[in-house]
Amino acid sequence: MIELRRATNRRHSARRAVTAFALGAVITTATACGAASAGSPVPHRAPPASAAVAPRGTKAALRALDRYTAIATKRYDSEVAGPFVHTQLQRLAHDAGLLKALRSGNTATLRSYVRTQFDAVWYHWHVSRMRIVSGSKVLSEVGVPFALAGQQTTLRSASGTARATLQISVQDEIGIVKAMHRHYPVDVVIRGSAAGHVVTLLQAAKQVKLPSSGTVTISGLRYRVRSFQRRAFGGEPVTVTLLVRA
Repeated sequence: MIELRRATNRRHSARRAVTAFALGAVITTATACGAASAGSPVPHRAPPASAAVAPRGTKAALRALDRYTAIATKRYDSEVAGPFVHTQLQRLAHDAGLLKALRSGNTATLRSYVRTQFDAVWYHWHVSRMRIVSGSKVLSEVGVPFALAGQQTTLRSASGTARATLQISVQDEIGIVKAMHRHYPVDVVIRGSAAGHVVTLLQAAKQVKLPSSGTVTISGLRYRVRSFQRRAFGGEPVTVTLLVRA
């Protein structure tokens, strides 16, 4: 009887070992397939706004709104004056074809070169808008509307004489609006001083007067509000307003 029990226990142990090995093989294979399909490690990203939930409770919600406003402010300022915009500015300022076209003194030649390069190359460098001015005269301007403020540098002749000023922006306002909405449970409205200068994904907010802080009701829904002031391309003042469902 004892020997029979021992034999039965050995058979059960063997079955458990086989089952564990098979399960381990399935898990290993699934993990390997996922890594192979990804091709490379996937960086961590914040959850989309649709998956994020605004903190409950007035104090927690206000703290969260303050944090989102600080994030939006930092992002805006980085796009305007961060290292990336300076790098792109210098790339453009040292473009041999651009300098040659400028030094030709022919505005049509300059504009043709800028338009061709912007569409084919510079826009893909994330240059959203660029302008070349000489005094008060705009020699060339291309790009998307409602761009953020950017940086500028002097373009010179071969002898070093100042010929014009190059101004560029590497981000447009809808980019900021979409990025914040994608990663945080907020809506953003950017409103300039010019008529029609309103950029947002929350269409119902376009016709609503928004406070700088406090609460507002839009289409029957109540939002908590925070705002900050910045500049758009060309120096136009803009108000950036963040809205979180109350």
